[in-house]
Amino acid sequence: MPTLQEQFGGLDIYLFDQLVRGNVSKGMTIFDAGCWRTLKPGGLFFCRLASTIGAERLVRPLHGRWNAMADGSERYLVDGAMLMQVTNALGA
Repeated sequence: MPTLQEQFGGLDIYLFDQLVRGNVSKGMTIFDAGCWRTLKPGGLFFCRLASTIGAERLVRPLHGRWNAMADGSERYLVDGAMLMQVTNALGA
């Protein structure tokens, strides 16, 4: 029996979750945000990101939206206001 690694390779766990939930169907194209291509009408935009939501006291602002995380890593973080602004700008 093939291993999970052999079957799925380095598939992102969040994308895998969307597949299991049936949110990605045959014939759909997955948008790679790293390529900055235009999303077709009716397409699915999948974006993995980190936010300050629920972790406001655990992060230390560095500059702009860059923050030091509790584990010592530095990440670009969004917040609830930014998510709503982008959602509205996209007309979603």
